[in-house]
Amino acid sequence: MDYTETEYAKTELPAHTFNHSMRVFYYGLAIARQHSPEWKFSDETWLLTCLFHDIGTIDKYTQDVFLSFDIYGGLVALNVLKEKGAPAPQAESVAEAVIHNLGAHKECLHPDTVEDVNKYYPRRQWSRCFSSKLREEIGLKPWCHTTAEGEGFPIGIENNELMEPYDGRFQIVPS
Repeated sequence: MDYTETEYAKTELPAHTFNHSMRVFYYGLAIARQHSPEWKFSDETWLLTCLFHDIGTIDKYTQDVFLSFDIYGGLVALNVLKEKGAPAPQAESVAEAVIHNLGAHKECLHPDTVEDVNKYYPRRQWSRCFSSKLREEIGLKPWCHTTAEGEGFPIGIENNELMEPYDGRFQIVPS
């Protein structure tokens, strides 16, 4: 992989969503290395999965596409990665993971990891932004996959107690 996929994601995603994607990447690496060091996987494929896992939430896809954000995001990931020359197994595994996107495992994250990652990739009120995006999708597409999570799903995102202290705390750290 060269940096074209990262630049694509950085260009397409709002800054708060890009930062979220990078937090997911680093949290996932930390969890895998701490709790399952025997797992063998490609850091590159994991990065691509993280960069594309919420691509379907950008406005042009929420408002102009009838598919649920996770399903359409998987198709976007598949098409972009193939177009950029990714091998089919990598592009297809990223698409599959994006379509089946789910999160949790906060108990596996060390508080220092959460602190460090949030310094470099601030949340920028992510809980509020993402819960609003979910409500928007549900309003526009009452059949969407997000509704399978139940009416409380956006509320749970909005009231993320683990990350609440970080939602407005850090400024961007210059690279």
